[in-house]
Amino acid sequence: MRLFLHELRNQQRLFWRSRESAFFTFLLPIGFLVLLGSVYGDRTIDGVRGASYLLAGMLGYGIVSTAFAGLAINLVIRRESGVLKRVRGTPLPAAAYLAAAVASTLVVDLGRVAMFDRSPISRRRAAQVPRRRRRVRH
Repeated sequence: MRLFLHELRNQQRLFWRSRESAFFTFLLPIGFLVLLGSVYGDRTIDGVRGASYLLAGMLGYGIVSTAFAGLAINLVIRRESGVLKRVRGTPLPAAAYLAAAVASTLVVDLGRVAMFDRSPISRRRAAQVPRRRRRVRH
């Protein structure tokens, strides 16, 4: 467990030191949300504001981009540059390395969800989502 936590900390350091990763993970979805929210945010679809759909879409975009760009592509780049061979020469088990990489992606995704949850769009959305009543059949 100690090796896993140490590697998780290293994976987080690697992520946050990369400006491109931070930009495409956090700033680009916010930019899309502001841009598209200003155009389509006040329209309604089945009684729900368009900003609600945009918020869910941006969260989905962020999770998918982090999973593919952050995890899959980085593992391939590390394999091709020989980093994974060097990691195999250390006492760190391969399963702990992979688990730390996946956990690091989950930590970043949870941070993004928390950031979008604190946004003014999500606070307005929560107040305006209509609740549907269940119809009772006799």
